[in-house]
Amino acid sequence: MELLLPVGSVEALYAAVEGGADAVYLGLDRFNARGRAKNFSKEQFLQALVYAHSNNVKVYLTLNTLVKNNELDELVDLLAFIEQTDVDAVIIQDWGVYWIARKYFPGISLHASTQMGIHNSCGSVMADRFGFTRIVLARELTYPEVKAVCQAAPIEIEVFVHGALCYSFSGSCLFSSWVGGMSANRGLCRQPCRRLFQTQTCSKDAACFSMADLQLVDHLEQLKKAGVASLKIEGRMKPAEYVYRVSRAYRIALDNPDRVDEGRQILEFDYARDKTGYFFGGSVRDSISKQSFVGKLAGTVFSVSNDSIEIKNCEDISIGDRIRVQPASGVDMLPIKVEDVAVVNPGTIRIRPRSNEELRNASIGDNVYIVGTGKTKFPSRFKDKIYQQKYKRLFGNQRDSVLESVYGYEQAVLKHDEILVRLDSITWLSKINPDLVDAIVFDLSLDDLEQIEFSRPFIRKNMDKIVVSLPLLVFESDVPRVRKLVQRFRDSGCSTFMVQQLWQLPIVEGLRNIGIWASENVYTMNDAAIAMLKSVNVERYILPLENDFINLEASRYTDGIFPLYYHPKLFTSRMPALKKNEVCEDSTGSYTYDIKDGISSLYPVLPVSLFHKRQNLMNLGYRCFLIDFSSEKASSNSFHRILKAYHEQIPIQPSTTYNYKNGLH
Repeated sequence: MELLLPVGSVEALYAAVEGGADAVYLGLDRFNARGRAKNFSKEQFLQALVYAHSNNVKVYLTLNTLVKNNELDELVDLLAFIEQTDVDAVIIQDWGVYWIARKYFPGISLHASTQMGIHNSCGSVMADRFGFTRIVLARELTYPEVKAVCQAAPIEIEVFVHGALCYSFSGSCLFSSWVGGMSANRGLCRQPCRRLFQTQTCSKDAACFSMADLQLVDHLEQLKKAGVASLKIEGRMKPAEYVYRVSRAYRIALDNPDRVDEGRQILEFDYARDKTGYFFGGSVRDSISKQSFVGKLAGTVFSVSNDSIEIKNCEDISIGDRIRVQPASGVDMLPIKVEDVAVVNPGTIRIRPRSNEELRNASIGDNVYIVGTGKTKFPSRFKDKIYQQKYKRLFGNQRDSVLESVYGYEQAVLKHDEILVRLDSITWLSKINPDLVDAIVFDLSLDDLEQIEFSRPFIRKNMDKIVVSLPLLVFESDVPRVRKLVQRFRDSGCSTFMVQQLWQLPIVEGLRNIGIWASENVYTMNDAAIAMLKSVNVERYILPLENDFINLEASRYTDGIFPLYYHPKLFTSRMPALKKNEVCEDSTGSYTYDIKDGISSLYPVLPVSLFHKRQNLMNLGYRCFLIDFSSEKASSNSFHRILKAYHEQIPIQPSTTYNYKNGLH
């Protein structure tokens, strides 16, 4: 199996190669999911390719963020540059990036990022059809599920084995975007899952969504038997010594299975969070971290002066180490580089940082964590310009012709403005007036879908308006059940189905005379992504919830379904944390926790209401609007009150406009 290491800097690249990596993944300064890492300039990237390949190490480039419309020209230039290098593959998330790369830059090998959400055999089969050479599986899978995907997959399977875990499925988290417009899907996650919340279940100010770090060093033989091709370490934000230490540990365990204990001992000093095997290791109950920050506890602050702090009960701290003073409030402090160390008395030391400003918020009683050491040094820059490649940029008519071809698909033409409603419970069926809407999206649990009685007057009379949404997550054991449900609805006259991922297309294959729609989870942040959907005969699509007006204004496709009212699903997780309908809160607001089909979701209590922006959208050409009643209490009053606000173009109060006005970053 390939050992794949994260490289967020030149130092980390040297560390990975010296530590025994078979491959590394890294990002440029644009379009990668770790926008806050040091990352690589184009020149550094070319040097990295030569250095890595000269050491028989493969290089995968991360181009795994969502791209806005006004960034497409830059994307085309970048893909033209990449195709002229000898990079081994590019990891992507955005369907627009996929569409342009496959159509105009076929020399680039593509890997499907874990942010694309592949978690079953349907996904692996579909990825092969789309021309991917590898898929990076979701982290939340059990051993039998990983094995089933590997057995069905005609392409390589990559699995995360070590590093930080997100509470939400990657690619399905809107929380960072919600609290400040910093989208995790655009590489700017502010890690709200590490925040402290007050709930009924957790004690006061608890990090109840903060995950422990994944560690599967004890499961390498299982992964090998399952058929996994590549073992991925997470951590492009990590320092070089972390990369070296973790690569050495897994290299030893891979090459010498009888030395796994030695590898595990090395990992005890990776200065990360507590560890879990998560779903693969069967230790889900231990997956919520006891600490929301990284590091090895070194002691507690005994005294604070203007230029130093004293630490008691202290582990060894040396000059050059990096420490973090962690306040009891849980606020994350920046690392401090130790400039000087002096022993005060046995068990107590005095340390002086590089800058007095770094001690500004330190208080007596705060815990002190070691987050890195200065013992292992790696070069911070390449010694020489060791690359020879030259590249050309795609300018003028060439680039313009690529982008112009994006708009070669027809748009849906509506005779009048359309209203779609989405329901998450069969209780709503007796509360709404179907004559007042044009389509009804059933986003129901599998149990609810199975309980639908097709002889019921509401269903019988409105079958032509019903759109059945597949679940966002269909794990391997549920694939036959979902296929059976889809067939049952088709046999009863339903002709429209909504996929939540393009990987779900095999589930509806073979059904004749059906229409396929795509939910907002199939991201259409740019017109190239919309062109991709149209190329596979997706008839209608819901626009992303975290979109902003400037990006909409730059789009030439306006036949998408625009969500005007909704409670965005901020987390989508397989990891239990709270009770169903439990409310939690922090300084950013109040949130409701829901569980459906074993999947946990977190919704803001405050809805998004954009009814007062409808005329602006209509001026751009949008004519189809979604009112999502999910997370609303089912009642006729709610239905008519919200529909009235739509027609009068007034916002529901209290509410927010989300990123519409302030922008998505």
